[in-house]
Amino acid sequence: MLADLPLSELRRYAPDVAEPADFDEFWSGQLAAARSAARAPEFTAASTAIRYADVFDVTFSGFAGDPVKGWLLIPHGPPPRGAVVLEYIGYGGGRGDPLDWLTWSSAGYIHLIMDTRGQGGAWRGADTPDPSDNGAPSARGFMTRGIADPRTHYYTRLFVDAACAVDAARGHPATAGLPLVTTPGRSFPARVAASILQAANLPELIAADLTDYEALALKLARDPGALAAIREKLIANRDRMPLFDTARFTRNLETAYVTMLDEI
Repeated sequence: MLADLPLSELRRYAPDVAEPADFDEFWSGQLAAARSAARAPEFTAASTAIRYADVFDVTFSGFAGDPVKGWLLIPHGPPPRGAVVLEYIGYGGGRGDPLDWLTWSSAGYIHLIMDTRGQGGAWRGADTPDPSDNGAPSARGFMTRGIADPRTHYYTRLFVDAACAVDAARGHPATAGLPLVTTPGRSFPARVAASILQAANLPELIAADLTDYEALALKLARDPGALAAIREKLIANRDRMPLFDTARFTRNLETAYVTMLDEI
């Protein structure tokens, strides 16, 4: 291995990392570019064994207008409960089969499942390629694909896809006027949202169980004032909470690495 510092110094090397001056501008530009290239989402009725809900094979425009797949389940019967559940798949997974996603629609919620571009196969199948991958060398997996430039990084594409999935969900008539919520699960990746909400000083958005989750979704759907208060709180927290200080997070992570090395 070639290095320009001795190992003892490398273990303690912590560069001064500042948030790029164009951080907000970059993400705003990425979203604007995706939306300018977007086509109207397509909702094609899917033939499945599911009888209590209409199932749609979804295609929406993600990063750079690339087509992204998904499933949309709309339960029959009374008007859907007061929220749309939008689900983001974890590492190595994908949208799979509609029969994999019965929980929220059977509880009365409209449910959109976003496929994961270029992934799938580790624990659930996927149907979305990654045509914007520039093919640059990377380590195994997805974390370092295109990492030399934020404009080509894999996770830039994936995060833009997630934002565009919200637009797609809004594009179906059945979702008109409903707030969008995300849902935690039992595994570690599925509980990250609660951790983020704590760090954002928004614990009031964390539901203790499914009953509490339903009550919270209904409250937000019926109380525009409560939604407005949460929005204002989030805007205020954005400038002072550690969650949004990427440079500080980087420094703390480097310190943790050094501490672990010292314990070896």
